[in-house]
Amino acid sequence: MGSVNGKVVLITGAGNGIGAEVARRLHDKGAKLVLTDLDEAALKNLATRLGEDRVCTVVADVRDLAAMQTATDAGVDRFGGIDVVMANAGIATHGSLLAVDPEAFKTLIDVNVLGVFHTVRAALPSIIERRGYVLVVSSAAAYAPAAGMVPYDTSKAAVEQFANALRLELAYRGVDVGSAHMLWIDTPMVRDAKDESATFQEML
Repeated sequence: MGSVNGKVVLITGAGNGIGAEVARRLHDKGAKLVLTDLDEAALKNLATRLGEDRVCTVVADVRDLAAMQTATDAGVDRFGGIDVVMANAGIATHGSLLAVDPEAFKTLIDVNVLGVFHTVRAALPSIIERRGYVLVVSSAAAYAPAAGMVPYDTSKAAVEQFANALRLELAYRGVDVGSAHMLWIDTPMVRDAKDESATFQEML
């Protein structure tokens, strides 16, 4: 999409990890940021480090469409619209299918899959108006499944196909859709997985 200078970018899961680092790099390039996370302290810390003149933070749960609409509306009110949305918020759970807590599986799907839908759905009218860009954070796990990661692999394959289908829907409107496929990034989620799973250590 070219330069991000002056563009408004909405990022979920922005309090730490990949979201926070992308926010920092985009801010350095002149972007205006709408940052959401459940961790209010992490958002405030990031906004303080970046400088709050081009940063709007909203505590929001991606599992809640109304919350994501409120976050989007806050960005539109502050900066006039949304040019880019990065559906980044995600969690992981590990263990064999018979061992995994069914409620943990449901929560993961709610965050990793429904969260992407809620994020994009809320931001899409403004993205379409501005002929902007949608980025869905999938994972290499969408293509390379591993034992003990059924919930996570399932969710990332789902949002990969979400992005692929959405790309076809939006092409005629001049909106591009991308998907990102990180592998092992030194984030809190990966560090937690190292601590929880000997199998994960072997994969690394």
